[in-house]
Amino acid sequence: MAHPDHLALIRKGVEQWNQWRANNLDIKPDLSEANLVGMDLRQANLIYTNFSKADLRNSILSGVSVPGGNFKGAKLSNSKLNDANFPNADFSKSNLKSVDFQGTNLEGANLSSCNLEFVNFLDS
Repeated sequence: MAHPDHLALIRKGVEQWNQWRANNLDIKPDLSEANLVGMDLRQANLIYTNFSKADLRNSILSGVSVPGGNFKGAKLSNSKLNDANFPNADFSKSNLKSVDFQGTNLEGANLSSCNLEFVNFLDS
């Protein structure tokens, strides 16, 4: 379950989140099982953040970097994850239906047992 303080911070917006992250680089934020539907997280510092079983449907994570990120069992349908960096991230058992991964680094990412229907992996 998400850490209540981490959830409250991310809901205040990317600017406040990034200020907190800059002062707390040693903390691994826990947003597991969080309801983050429709959030715009562009430019957020999400390194080491745990998103397992989080609901990120219709969210924007374009341009973020989450190497080794934990998205296991997350709901990401209809989200924009384009031009992002997710090397070695675990997306296993996630709902990735209609996700835009265009221009995204997924090298070594685990996409096993995912719903990949209508996913865009291609650069135009």
